[in-house]
Amino acid sequence: MSGRTGRARRWVPGLALVLALASALAAAPAGAAGAEESFREGMSALDQNKWGVAAAAFRAALAERPAEGGRRVRIYGTWLLDYLPHYYLGVALFQLDDLEGAAAEWRESRRQGAILSTPLVADLERWESRLPREARRARPSGRRRRPRPSPPRPRPTPRRARG
Repeated sequence: MSGRTGRARRWVPGLALVLALASALAAAPAGAAGAEESFREGMSALDQNKWGVAAAAFRAALAERPAEGGRRVRIYGTWLLDYLPHYYLGVALFQLDDLEGAAAEWRESRRQGAILSTPLVADLERWESRLPREARRARPSGRRRRPRPSPPRPRPTPRRARG
């Protein structure tokens, strides 16, 4: 009987460690998964020109995971995008005529720096260059302005096969 007790004593610390690691791993991705799902919803809404829905989804993603960059997000199939909710929230706000909000989100995206290593930095510069022109064209209250063209759709980045 003492042999079994000795073996059990050796397994208990190992089992406790495995259970602690499993619970930590299970708890950690919950926020990331929620942020990724909100990011996906925002991208879908942007694609359908639903600017308000997109802005709400990107804000929800930012509430879960405010830091840009890190792991890429699978949008659909093999379409992967960098996690840049500040940038895309800025696009949605720009389309909603919230120019100050868009500028603030783009400044934050630049400050965090993840966008600077992506091809989207050129699109960011184009969006930012439109801010002064749009501010001058600010519509008088009560008049509708003609709709803007859709934002440039991000192109999927091909992934290289690992050999």
